[in-house]
Amino acid sequence: MSTDPKRGLRSTWQEHDVWYVVDRVQDSFWRQLRPLIQQVVESCREQVKPIEGREKLLAVAKEKMRVIVEEGGLKSRDAGEPGK
Repeated sequence: MSTDPKRGLRSTWQEHDVWYVVDRVQDSFWRQLRPLIQQVVESCREQVKPIEGREKLLAVAKEKMRVIVEEGGLKSRDAGEPGK
């Protein structure tokens, strides 16, 4: 195991970290469409630095999804249109 404190510090998000976060958010918000979840995670990537880690990105993305869903901003797959 390396003792180098800079090991693992990145300036850009790795693709596998982003997909991990998308998958975990999808697990928590399974009624939401995956492209919309990907869009939320992408927007969170701009807020969270890679050095902060994917768990921080996951927490921010889940919170953002929670707020969006509570406000009714995203439509679930099985949501019907009003009046139908």
